Order: sequence, then C-alpha cells, then structure tokens
Amino acid sequence: MQAIRTGWIHPNINLDNPEKNVDVSLLVGSQKERCDVKVALSNSFGFGGHNSSILFAPF
Repeated sequence: MQAIRTGWIHPNINLDNPEKNVDVSLLVGSQKERCDVKVALSNSFGFGGHNSSILFAPF
C-alpha cells in the first residue's frame, strides 16, 4: 500500500542468482527504486488451507 502512495519499491535482498527463466527487468536491484505502482497484491497463507489474496489500487 505504501509503495502505491510513495512510488518507492524496496530492494530484493539476498537475491544473488535468479533462475535463468526469470525476467530480471521485473526485479528490483539492491537499492530501492522509484516506480509508478498502479496495483499491489498481498497474499496470506494460513494453516489448514486458509488462504486469501487482496489487490490494492489507488482510489
């Protein structure tokens, strides 16, 4: 939600060797970056198969 509001994306730490099939242009590097975020997805995975997802977008 904060990324939509501020436009800052936090870095991917400890991502030294991404898989060969991953489009690295979609990954954020070791420094935070400015990005025009239109939608954010949040997944929650619980015990016993209680799963949920929610999309956030500016109003």
